[in-house]
Amino acid sequence: MNIPDSAEPVIKSLYDYWCEISPPGGLPGRQHFDPLDVPKLLPNIWLIDVSREPLRFSLRLLGTRIEEFSGGRWKRFHNQNLHNEGVLARVQSNLAEVVETHEPSWRRGRPLISWEQEFATLERIYLPLARDGETVDMILAITIFSGVETGY
Repeated sequence: MNIPDSAEPVIKSLYDYWCEISPPGGLPGRQHFDPLDVPKLLPNIWLIDVSREPLRFSLRLLGTRIEEFSGGRWKRFHNQNLHNEGVLARVQSNLAEVVETHEPSWRRGRPLISWEQEFATLERIYLPLARDGETVDMILAITIFSGVETGY
């Protein structure tokens, strides 16, 4: 999957970094991702753990900007199974697609879930990570909120 030319530069930056750290013929793993390589992006980054049998997702890391826009609600979900949260069913479906296809997922539009802070639209990308190069065990994500001061 290639992200559109119209994607936010910050989204493109993380996508390009993900491509750079990808080993030949496989997916990059968490061991390839160095936060020091993308320090300006960290406030908007998420790391999501993937568990199987049944497929579940839990938040490993949540950037400060994401936490700010959620009004602190995401901390309550930290290290919990997001699969059972009805309000996050669509998010879970999008994450499951990334796990199944091994492909990034990009989206721009109105939010699927409610946020504490107001903004016009959001843009996000989910990027699969696989410790063994094949089995997605984590998702690297970034969300940008449009219509607000971004700091970039």
